[in-house]
Amino acid sequence: MRAYERLCAARAKGRPTAASYISALFTDFFELHGDRLYSDDHAILAGIARLDGQPVTVIAIEKGADTKEKVDRNFGSVHPEGYRKALRLMRQAEKFGRPVICLVDTSGAYCGIGPEPLRVFCPENALYQHSNRRGRQRRRAGAGRLR
Repeated sequence: MRAYERLCAARAKGRPTAASYISALFTDFFELHGDRLYSDDHAILAGIARLDGQPVTVIAIEKGADTKEKVDRNFGSVHPEGYRKALRLMRQAEKFGRPVICLVDTSGAYCGIGPEPLRVFCPENALYQHSNRRGRQRRRAGAGRLR
């Protein structure tokens, strides 16, 4: 496949969305909403499901299938509250020992001025906070000390 053909395949109208992958791969999917601070971002489709009988946390970026759903899901452009929702579910998965499965299909974060006054973090910062938290827990437990 040449580069242009790959680009056309990635932008094809009939290609599967995150919701169709979730319904095909997982059983008992239960969607969770909200970031517990501001609101819910419909561009992030996240929840708890079963994969081969094992409970997992699924976090996906959903663009939508038709025009009405695409507008509702902001064409897959995630707002800050969506990143906070993803981080909340990652922390919940860590607490309960569930693996996290992420399906990423995005053109990028929402670039409007609306999120600016909220002074919220970007996705890179969210992942950094999550990974740095694990490091602090290990250091408190005594792991990683030089002897």
